[in-house]
Amino acid sequence: MKKIIIISLSILLVSTLTSSFNQKKVGLRLQTGTYTGFLQYIIGFPILITMTISNIDARTGNISGYYTYAGNSNSVTLSGNSKKNGVTTLIQIENTTITGKLSGIYTGEENSNVLSFDGTWKSPDGKESYKFTVSPEMGDE
Repeated sequence: MKKIIIISLSILLVSTLTSSFNQKKVGLRLQTGTYTGFLQYIIGFPILITMTISNIDARTGNISGYYTYAGNSNSVTLSGNSKKNGVTTLIQIENTTITGKLSGIYTGEENSNVLSFDGTWKSPDGKESYKFTVSPEMGDE
């Protein structure tokens, strides 16, 4: 009897894990709130970033906000657009100068609250690029 219960629980666990890995991700428009994650600045050396999206125009998808990162106490202004399919572009502005661009997609899993904004940060000249990923902070999704 114990073997049957253990086997049944094992099958249930594998089935649950498999279905969560096979969830279909769908693009979503970025939402207001605070996101935390990492910028892969140097291979093997991620930098903690916190992004706050403070304003989104529901009609146009225009966004404004800012982000901070470990090692820099100043906030960096963000301005851009998030489309309904999740494709998002944010321009990074410091002292009226464009200092970078974040491009990516905000996705979630169907029937789930697993959300992430994943993409690439690029320097204005395009010579430097680093991957990033951020997710809503608990209570912000």
